[in-house]
Order: sequence, then C-alpha cells, then structure tokens
Amino acid sequence: MLGARLGFKPVSEALGFKEKAGLKITANPEAMVSIDGVAVGKTPYQSEDLKVGSYKVRLEGGGGV
Repeated sequence: MLGARLGFKPVSEALGFKEKAGLKITANPEAMVSIDGVAVGKTPYQSEDLKVGSYKVRLEGGGGV
C-alpha cells in the first residue's frame, strides 16, 4: 500500500485503488453470522472483500451464543 499523501487524499485513493479488509470468524459450536444486520452465512466464515471501516458483527445460535 502506498503511504504518501496527495493533497488531502492518500495516494492509493487518488490513483483509484480501493482499500479492502478481511474478516475470519470461527466458532464452536457453529453459529450464524450477520454483518451490519445482514445475514452473510455461518461459521466458519471468511471474507476478503470488505471495505475498510467499522462493522457490527453478530453471531447467533450455537447453544448460548
């Protein structure tokens, strides 16, 4: 990732690169995963296509989760 800044934007953003983030969740027992209120699957869950930022992650099921 380029670390220099151009004006008020990072160079990577000015050049059109989009920062991405990843998330990996495991749980035992298995649980349903929601991100920002949207069901996205069950554990084990992995995504490498999230935008950089903050998210509300919820796990449901699995005997007491």
